[in-house]
Amino acid sequence: AKGLEWDAVCVVGLEDGFVPIVHAATPAAEAEERRLLYVALTRAARHLDCSWARRRTTASGRTVERKPSPWLTALEGRVRTGSDRVPPPDAARRFADLRASLGP
Repeated sequence: AKGLEWDAVCVVGLEDGFVPIVHAATPAAEAEERRLLYVALTRAARHLDCSWARRRTTASGRTVERKPSPWLTALEGRVRTGSDRVPPPDAARRFADLRASLGP
C-alpha cells in the first residue's frame, strides 16, 4: 500500500502480541513493526477506523483474553471519536435488532 491512499481505512487486530507481533524480538524487528503500522494508519485520506478484540477464540476453540496494543496509547489525544459511535454495551443489542429486521 506504499504511496496509495483510500477514503476509508480499517485497521483491525491492534492487540498486544499482534501489534507489535510477539516475534519482533529485536529493536530492528520492532522498528519494522512500527513502520508497518505507520503505513497502515497513514493510508486513510478521510476516515480511519482502528479496533482490537477483548477476546479471541483460537483455532483449537480456546478463548483467549486480549489487551490493546501498547502502541495505541501513543495515539491517544491525537484522535477524534465520532459522535455517532455506538457504545460497546449497546452494539450487541443494535446488531440483534438489525438481524431481526432482516427477517428469516
